[in-house]
Amino acid sequence: KQWYQRRVRGVEIDHTLICKLGGYTSLRHSHLRDTLPNLVEVVCKDVVTEPPLLPITNENLPRGTTLKTDARLDISCRGFYSALDKTFLDIRILHPNSQSNAKKPLAGMYKAHENEKKTKYLHRVREVEKANFTPFVMSTTGGLAP
Repeated sequence: KQWYQRRVRGVEIDHTLICKLGGYTSLRHSHLRDTLPNLVEVVCKDVVTEPPLLPITNENLPRGTTLKTDARLDISCRGFYSALDKTFLDIRILHPNSQSNAKKPLAGMYKAHENEKKTKYLHRVREVEKANFTPFVMSTTGGLAP
């Protein structure tokens, strides 16, 4: 019982929320990826989980944009911003106590993670998919990026 209490009350919880080994970070992402479409379906049409992106042909995309042929985002739907426009959402869950976030203000954490997603996908979604892109950034403490 003491071992369990140390792990629950101590730093080990932070380790669980940060460490990619053990699968917890993937589980929390996958759970949100599988739950969020149910909420989006209430107001949007054509909701798809993990839609593949169209292949790149001759587009000149900025450095940092993902060029993978099997690239996928977490969710796509129609009607998120306007009636017929297609929107892609990609989920990121950050942990404020991780080393990469510890010295940043909360707003800075969210902005940095949003910018990473935008660098990777925004131009490809706009130029190739002719759609909108929104990074969906949350924290393990329950916050949501503005």
